[in-house]
Parts: sequence; C-alpha cells; structure tokens
Amino acid sequence: MERLPCFVQAIQLSGRFEAVAKRVYIYAAGGICDGMYDRFRTDAGARVISIESSCHSIMIDSPGRVAEILIETTQT
Repeated sequence: MERLPCFVQAIQLSGRFEAVAKRVYIYAAGGICDGMYDRFRTDAGARVISIESSCHSIMIDSPGRVAEILIETTQT
C-alpha cells in the first residue's frame, strides 16, 4: 500500500516560499481558513483574491471563476 506514507510522514518545509516574487492566494470566503486569510492579507508581497463559497472546495463550487483567476494572474 503506497498511499499510506502521505498520511503519516511529516512534511519538510524550507520557508523559501517568501522568496517567490509573485504570490497569489485564493480565499474561500465562508470556508475554514480565516486564520490563513488574515495572515496572507497582511503580506505585502501577496495578492489575495476572495471568492464567496459555502465550503473549502472552490474549485468545485466555482470552477469558472478559479480558472479566470489563474489565467488572469499568470498573464500579468
């Protein structure tokens, strides 16, 4: 069973994400990540885009809007 390790192994993060020049966070308003939204909203190097959503699955609730945001943010 090769899938088990993804649930039991700790992730190793370097912290280098802050070195990425262009960061875009899509926030599912009404979801479960208000703490993350507050953190990213105050990040001067990041753009935060909020989408109204009844849950955390914005790619299921609003696939067209997510696609628009991805296209828009990669072209600017």
